[in-house]
Amino acid sequence: MATPPTVTIPGYAEAIAREDDVRRKAFGVAAPDKIAGVRVRQMTLRDMLMLEHIRNGFFVPFTFETDLEVLAHCAQLTWWMSDCPKPPLNSPSTFHPRAMVSRVLLLKHLARYPRSLVEETRKFLEETFLDAPKSTKGQMQTPGHASGPAYLIDKFAAGGYSLTDDQILDMPLIRLWQLLRLINARVDGSDLTNPSDVLACEHLAKLNQEKQP
Repeated sequence: MATPPTVTIPGYAEAIAREDDVRRKAFGVAAPDKIAGVRVRQMTLRDMLMLEHIRNGFFVPFTFETDLEVLAHCAQLTWWMSDCPKPPLNSPSTFHPRAMVSRVLLLKHLARYPRSLVEETRKFLEETFLDAPKSTKGQMQTPGHASGPAYLIDKFAAGGYSLTDDQILDMPLIRLWQLLRLINARVDGSDLTNPSDVLACEHLAKLNQEKQP
């Protein structure tokens, strides 16, 4: 019996491996991420709000005009996601010696690895938002003054989850996005697709088109 021909899809194996890695991390069965040698925790919705609050360039409308600005915002994100102590959020004083010393030491370390800092920060962000819903009709459209977190909390309730606001805010985003996609499929009938699915469909469509006379 003749072996059926196989189709090699450029980038497909890599996409599958990456998706598997993100899903393992989402449920705590993979090693923690590191940025330039600094261990960072999985980002949560609360972290995302804080990064917006401290005006991190990856989370607010911002144009990086120099390489130094990119490095500065990568370092700020790494500091926030690291185990370094942070000043109390509601403290009237910004002077906290222990937090300041640890931050200075961290920045000195990161300054020695600028290339790793940028590349691994971007990889960390890409993986964090790999499964995030895209801004298309019916997804992440926040009516009126409803914020993104309010939308997500309401969506979880609509999907039948009885999680508290804090549980949703403190859930790793890579896990939250996966649950949200299932909720969207259940509530709105949205399709469940992965980046690897898109690669496969586009490649097969191209092959079929080439076969047509």
